[in-house]
Amino acid sequence: MRRAVALGLVATALGAAAPAAAEDLPPGRLSAVGGLRAGTGGLADDLGLGYVLGVEAGYHPMGPLQRLGWGVTWATLFSWYGDGSARVADQLSMVELDLGVRGRVVMGARRRLVVHLGAGGALLRVNEPVERDGSRALVGPWGTAGVEFAYAGLVWGVSLRYGTITDGSGTIGLQLALGRGR
Repeated sequence: MRRAVALGLVATALGAAAPAAAEDLPPGRLSAVGGLRAGTGGLADDLGLGYVLGVEAGYHPMGPLQRLGWGVTWATLFSWYGDGSARVADQLSMVELDLGVRGRVVMGARRRLVVHLGAGGALLRVNEPVERDGSRALVGPWGTAGVEFAYAGLVWGVSLRYGTITDGSGTIGLQLALGRGR
């Protein structure tokens, strides 16, 4: 935790160091998302390793000289977990609809790199129950940290995402995003 706070302070200090002329990253974007996920806590053995595919959108307006900003983000994600992760079906699958906020720090004078922290809530649906009460519809919080940058006319992103499903257990994963912005 101390390390994360220290990195956040360093990122803020670096982001505030140089003046900038204009933002090259667009305020709005729509991206395809893919990555790997694993279960945590009590769900580590039940879920194992899986993969995620989906779509993510965000609106993060920032002025030309603004270094810190915030915005909203939305995603629809589909996850599948390996053989043996489900009791009845061949694999456990999950659909996740989420909405959240994201704080951003612009790095460098060219303003093509953004470090972000985000959090929000998610509605989840699994094909088999992961809770003792047998419910397949779940609600839980999520958090993310990562970077976005502009290259070759596209917005690229890498993020680490944690989502709670039940009793503090959930999923953690590395997600890659590739999209367009306006």
